[in-house]
Amino acid sequence: MNLNPNDNNKKNKNDEIDNDSSDSFNLKSEADLERNKKLRILEKIDNKRIIQNNHYMIGEYNDATKIAKEIIILAREAKLQSIIEEQEDLIKQIKLKILEKKKISKIKDSFRILKINYEKLMKNDNIVEAHNIVEQFKQKFDNISILKSIPEIKKLLSQEGELWIKSMEQQDKIKKKLKSLDNQFHRFLNKNDIENSNETLKKAKKILPEIFEEEYKIKWETYEKEFQDHKRKIELIDKIGKSIKEGLKLTQKFSFNEALSKIDSIMELIQGEDLLDYEDKLIKTRKEIIAAEIKYKKLYLEFAEWKSKIRLNQEKEFLNAAIWNCECIIPISQEIGMHEEEKKYKELLEQLKKEIKENEYAALKEHDKFIENAKEYESLIKIDEDTLPLIEEFTVKALLGNLSDDIQEKLEQVGSLLNEYRVEVKKEITSRAIFTTTSGEIIEREDMMEVRKIEEKVESEYYVHSSLKNRLDDTIKDAVLINLIPYNFEISEIKYNEEPVQELPEKNLKKDGLELKWKIGNLAPKKRIEISYNLRRRVSRTIILILNGQMKIIKTHSNINKLQLEGLYEAKLPFTNLLGLEIDAVIIEDIIPLSFLHFIEEPKNLLPDITTNLEIGKIFKWNVGTMKDGTLNYHYKFLEASCFEEIKININELNKEGLQDLNKGNIIGALAKYKEIRNLLLNNIR
Repeated sequence: MNLNPNDNNKKNKNDEIDNDSSDSFNLKSEADLERNKKLRILEKIDNKRIIQNNHYMIGEYNDATKIAKEIIILAREAKLQSIIEEQEDLIKQIKLKILEKKKISKIKDSFRILKINYEKLMKNDNIVEAHNIVEQFKQKFDNISILKSIPEIKKLLSQEGELWIKSMEQQDKIKKKLKSLDNQFHRFLNKNDIENSNETLKKAKKILPEIFEEEYKIKWETYEKEFQDHKRKIELIDKIGKSIKEGLKLTQKFSFNEALSKIDSIMELIQGEDLLDYEDKLIKTRKEIIAAEIKYKKLYLEFAEWKSKIRLNQEKEFLNAAIWNCECIIPISQEIGMHEEEKKYKELLEQLKKEIKENEYAALKEHDKFIENAKEYESLIKIDEDTLPLIEEFTVKALLGNLSDDIQEKLEQVGSLLNEYRVEVKKEITSRAIFTTTSGEIIEREDMMEVRKIEEKVESEYYVHSSLKNRLDDTIKDAVLINLIPYNFEISEIKYNEEPVQELPEKNLKKDGLELKWKIGNLAPKKRIEISYNLRRRVSRTIILILNGQMKIIKTHSNINKLQLEGLYEAKLPFTNLLGLEIDAVIIEDIIPLSFLHFIEEPKNLLPDITTNLEIGKIFKWNVGTMKDGTLNYHYKFLEASCFEEIKININELNKEGLQDLNKGNIIGALAKYKEIRNLLLNNIR
């Protein structure tokens, strides 16, 4: 419907006149009166329409509605149905306009809240949430045309749209055009060509309504004032360019405070000037400097963390982890300009790689040497499975100087070395884990796990648990768990996650014990594997012998074997001289676990020279002296202390009964009780 009541004025008049003229032949005088009446009413209506249109155009809808009702009354009087319908339609349209006006007011109220929240979110760079609240706003007021009719809403929606739907391509074209006009404008100003500068301003004004960003419009408004002060502003622009260049150059040298000072000083200088583009450049540059400083500080903290990790991994000899740390720290040190550190860690990286190769070679060589020595001394000692004797050789002169000719004094001199060179009895196993995280970081970890007695079983049994738990939120890869079991323990049983292990993993005889290498592979987040070892103590032996002026110290361990009788064990440790030479002096020292009572089966009718109770066990020292070809057999039997307590109880009971028989004069009965005591003791020893 036409919103202007005057647009149909002429048409309505003619229609009404034509209708009247159709009856002019019948009632001419009456028709003339009716015609004149209608013309007068139409003239009143036209006058009211003009007033109504003015009210409508300036938004005075209530006044426009009031006049519409007056026109309807006049039209009804003149029976002008089309005008009645027109005014009724107009009233409906005015009602819609009033509703629209109320809706716009409601939209503006909601928008004010939206804008506050949006600006807060954008200040915190929360673009997604900002987009969501804008979308919710648009869904709530789904009449996009109404929203876009409100300049501040249109501006926000345009800015948000630029970020979210990447519609900046068209805006970039406009900006490029404005930039081109900007350049022309300033070029003309520099030439004092005011006319062309003004024409450039007009061209810019034609396309400025198409730009979303209000700052461009403001900027071009300010250009109109630049005619008088353009020279001073160009000088400022030149200073801005130099400041930005110097600021960025200082940033590259990591002189952030000085760089910010350069930018801040020029920003203060142009405060209040109409140089918004250049101010934006300064703000952008300032943000770049701050971002560079934040990045630098973050990288520096990362550098410090990697540096600390390298130091710790080096101290613990976690060389693979240290190599990965170096590979991470080198690019960081390069990025933050720490070139000396970069050089240092590049050199360290090569050194660590070389050290790993050297260690692997040295370990292999050492292993071969130990195996070779062990084979060489098989003629002297018995070597149990999964044990490796350690042999050290010195000149007698280096350790003891001149030896006494008296054999006893000589043995005392040699025996004094035991305190320093005695076989080591350890109470812990070493558990070492190596794995790779999803980020590629290699992590090594080493723990000492204390071996404990299994109290609920027998005193001679021990246990230790070695475990690896993935505490990360991601799967760890290529996990390996390496356990080093000291040779003074024999493995009697292994369980992997409570399941008995039928086949041992890769094992190696190392200097300090038996190494078991468990290749676990991938381990899911929060998952754990546990390896449980049941252990039995071995007899630990130190042999010191002198042969041809050389001092040989042999450190070995021998299994304690279980016998059929409950709680009874034995260990056989022969020492054999098949060298074809007389040994000048031999001292043998055996360390037996304290959890046993011991019985010496061999050598017969011979006791050790010294027995001592230490925390590590009971020590038997045998001063053998010189030794020709032959074998010395050392055969120990052991009885668990708990079994011995049972024997004592039984013997005490038999003894009590025997005394009672004696008191009653029953010598035969008493003798039988004492025979039972003798048999009980013999059965538990042999």
